[in-house]
Amino acid sequence: MIDFQYFFQLWVLPMLRSKKGKQAGQTVIEYLLMLAIVAALVTIFGALFNRRILGGFFSMVGMIIGEGLGKT
Repeated sequence: MIDFQYFFQLWVLPMLRSKKGKQAGQTVIEYLLMLAIVAALVTIFGALFNRRILGGFFSMVGMIIGEGLGKT
């Protein structure tokens, strides 16, 4: 199991605190790379599980409007 406090103290805080040694625009590029990775993962996940995602979404919508499985 991941110890999030340890991870936060070891990796996240030093990255937030250290600004020296970075070139201008480097942070923007890093955020854009992270955004590209997340977008790629969402696209792959959506392509693999699109029928299940749509089925679950429409089931929830049906339950909200009273026409789904939750109605007795």
